[in-house]
Amino acid sequence: MAVSRISYEIARQLPLPPEEMRPTAIIQARMGSERLPGKVLMQLGEKQVLEHLVDRVSRAEGVGRILIATTDLEPDNAIAAFATARGVGLFRGDSSDVLLRYVEAASADSSPAVLRITGDCPLIDPAVISAVVGAWWNNGDPYDYGGNTLERTFPDGMDAEVMTLETLGRLDKQSVGIDREHVTSSLIRDPEPFRCINIEYSRYLADIRMTIDTDDDLAKLRWVVREAAARNPGFTLNDLLVVEGYGG
Repeated sequence: MAVSRISYEIARQLPLPPEEMRPTAIIQARMGSERLPGKVLMQLGEKQVLEHLVDRVSRAEGVGRILIATTDLEPDNAIAAFATARGVGLFRGDSSDVLLRYVEAASADSSPAVLRITGDCPLIDPAVISAVVGAWWNNGDPYDYGGNTLERTFPDGMDAEVMTLETLGRLDKQSVGIDREHVTSSLIRDPEPFRCINIEYSRYLADIRMTIDTDDDLAKLRWVVREAAARNPGFTLNDLLVVEGYGG
């Protein structure tokens, strides 16, 4: 079936799910990044990377609990300690099978649906998350999957995906190899078996990096955060775009 499309502006106006149907935000995070080990707990302005992310997800409307899904490896004890200190839900699971980690975390949490957020996107705008949730909810007729990555228009680092538990289960059954590490890659490659909606920005901004994968990314985002926070302590995507030189 064809992927439905909706503009960000319209998606922001849609009603959000009632409390009992709000997706649990599951943030995947680990210390063992190949290019930048320990990046999720590195300092980014006045907060750690993961602290930015948890704070921004918590400000998004239409989201239920927040759960950090990390691995059962010893280095990730630091992430578990962070979650405990912040009073955030925690699930520890397989270190390589990220999809299995999501399935088990969602099952343990009895989630009605899952909002997938990755730990390298600390500047994600809460309004973008809410728009994705509203589009997925579809006035009470939820899509199998809603996100802004089926056809990218948002900056890299504004990624949000919502899926039903049934969709997560179908992905678990069909995904093998590298797809299990990237969770939704098999769906993004072939969305036709699913009922999907893609949220699209008013202009193409997908070549802007607002994510952290390397030392250079971290250095750049430290500058971006400093400049954006000076404009607005609760900086939005528009604030970030102004700092990046793309206007609001």
